[in-house]
Amino acid sequence: MARAGPPDQKEEATNLQAQVAAKRNQKSRAAADPNIVQVRQLLLDPAVHREFQRLQHDAESKAQEIKQLKDELKAVSFSQESKAGRLLMAKCRALQDENEEMGKELSEGKVHALERQVALAKGYVDDMRKGYNELEDHCAALDEEAEDLQRQVFNLKREVKELEARESSWGGRDRGGYLGGSKAAGGGPKYTSYNNKRGPNHTDSGPGSADRYTGRKRPR
Repeated sequence: MARAGPPDQKEEATNLQAQVAAKRNQKSRAAADPNIVQVRQLLLDPAVHREFQRLQHDAESKAQEIKQLKDELKAVSFSQESKAGRLLMAKCRALQDENEEMGKELSEGKVHALERQVALAKGYVDDMRKGYNELEDHCAALDEEAEDLQRQVFNLKREVKELEARESSWGGRDRGGYLGGSKAAGGGPKYTSYNNKRGPNHTDSGPGSADRYTGRKRPR
């Protein structure tokens, strides 16, 4: 590629100087123009500056009012057949479906929580019912044992009274000699032991024996 010679560089430099000179002349003519000078003086005036600010503020407020009126006009002229109406209706349906799905999820979550609480409560009630039944059976067994003991006490008291009555009827005679003489003679009153009197099928309910109702041994 051939290099540009010195004459080309000189020509380019000359063109640049001419452009700079033209710009300076243009600026000097603009500065000398009375209209431009007057405009600059007006812009520097504080009163004019405040007036420009007021007009700018009024223009912005009017633009906002115009926008609001346009929005109201669109709302008045809204219809489901218009493009905006169809988009808005589709968005409303999507939001409604989303709300229904969220409500369903929330309700199902609450139902599951309530079901768990009910299951726990049922288990607790079953345990309480089982414990109550066991306690009731134990109380019934204790009542039967107490009745049996009362019957035994009543029978023993009655036998003691019978023995005391028989002893009093003997007239104060010596019980040991009388019994010995009676045995030797083979006569005299015959006594039946307590166990024989209750019969061969009677089950002893004394200490250490098993209760005929509960099957448990009595404490000694």
